[in-house]
Amino acid sequence: MLELKNVLIECLIAVITVTVPIVTKFLIAFLRSKSTAVKETAATENERRILEQIDQAVEDSVDYVSQTVVDTLKSTNQFDKDAQRQAFQTALVTTLNGVSEEARKFLYGTYNDVTGFLTTKIEAAVRRNKLF
Repeated sequence: MLELKNVLIECLIAVITVTVPIVTKFLIAFLRSKSTAVKETAATENERRILEQIDQAVEDSVDYVSQTVVDTLKSTNQFDKDAQRQAFQTALVTTLNGVSEEARKFLYGTYNDVTGFLTTKIEAAVRRNKLF
């Protein structure tokens, strides 16, 4: 009975190991397509420019946090859940500081949940960085 349980657990781990990267890849592709769709339907060139600025700020923030915080903590084996939360907060604040006042006004005027919107973008950028 115990051996059957171990075999089932190993099978489940194998399935999860294979499935998670595939699902993540499709999720990233979906988020990119949604981001592209939003940009294409933006009413003005100004809105497109702001959305591109936000995307760039997210990418820059994730790269910055990864290089200055995450890599250091991982090398000393101190990257735990609290460190992950702090790294995310740093990326969020850095993103908001990395866009113009006009872009911040656009974010708060367009999205009900700015933190949720940016969380999705930050997590997608982190995942992209892990894949490459």
